[in-house]
Amino acid sequence: MGFCLPSHISFCRSSDRTILLDLRRDTYFQLDPSLEATFLTLQAGVKQVPDPGELQQLLDLGIIQSHADVADGFAPAALATPGRSCVDDPTGPPGSLFFTAEIWWSVRKAQAAVRKIPFERLIDRLRVRKAAQDVGGGQVGLERMLTLARRFIGARRGAPIDPICLQDSLALLEIFARRGFYPDFVIGVTAAPFMAHCWVQAGSVVLNETLDEVLTFEPILVV
Repeated sequence: MGFCLPSHISFCRSSDRTILLDLRRDTYFQLDPSLEATFLTLQAGVKQVPDPGELQQLLDLGIIQSHADVADGFAPAALATPGRSCVDDPTGPPGSLFFTAEIWWSVRKAQAAVRKIPFERLIDRLRVRKAAQDVGGGQVGLERMLTLARRFIGARRGAPIDPICLQDSLALLEIFARRGFYPDFVIGVTAAPFMAHCWVQAGSVVLNETLDEVLTFEPILVV
C-alpha cells in the first residue's frame, strides 16, 4: 500500500514552501509546519512518519489517500521549462474575420463557463477531452499551434472583454481542440507574495503569455 494525492489535489514547492491546490474547493492553501513535514516525508516515499497522528490527519482532511496499487511517493506538477513565447514573437499572418469572430465567441463562452461551472468540473473536462485524443502532431502540429496562437493574440486585443488569464486560456484551448490540438493548460503560483496565474503551453513554448511572466511562477497543475 502506498499514498497518493486525490485527483482534485495538486501541489508544488515555491520559496521553500509547499503550496497546495484543492480543485474541489477552488482554493490554494498551505499546511502548518508539522503537517507539511509529514506531507513531504510521504511525498519522498518514506512510509514511517514521526507522528502517525499527523498522517491520519492528512488522510482525514482528504489531502492524501492510501491505495493498494500505487508506489510510495508522489510528484509535484511536471512541466517542460519554458524557453520561448508567442507573445514575445507575435509575428504572423492576420486571421480572417471569421476566425476573429470565433475567438470573440470562444472568449465569451469561456467567460460564462468560468462563472457557472465549478472549477473542478472545468478541469475534469479538460482532462477527459485530452485523454481521449492523440495529442501528438510533431513539429508540423507545433508550427500550426504557433500560427493559431499568434492570430489569437492579435484578435484578442480587439475583443471588448477584459483579459483574464483563466477565461482566455480556456478560450485558446477550445480554438486548438476544434482543430485537433491539445497543448497543456498550466496553473502556476508564487509563494512570496502569493500569486496565481495560468497559461497554455506546448512543450517548452508558451502560447499566450510572455516568457518572463511565466518563469516567475512554479507550476502547481498541468493538464
